[in-house]
Amino acid sequence: MSGCEEKESITKNNIPICANEPADADSPTDFIREAIKKDLAEGRFNRVHTRFPPEPNAYLHIGHAKAIWIDYGIACEFGGLFNLRFDDT
Repeated sequence: MSGCEEKESITKNNIPICANEPADADSPTDFIREAIKKDLAEGRFNRVHTRFPPEPNAYLHIGHAKAIWIDYGIACEFGGLFNLRFDDT
């Protein structure tokens, strides 16, 4: 998947899958988003690009699903890209 679509163009059951809107200032935040905001503001990086590379020798589980959701959500929130990688070994 290479980036996020506008919320009107990609929905499931009329619920946006990816909203390209930053969180408002009153909502809770976390250290990951704070670090990303700081790096982007300082010019350390010019974009957000997340990925999820599961291990080829293990079964996917609920922890993986959460990691995928976080990675994809952060990429969407900051207008970045998300890669889901699979190895065929």
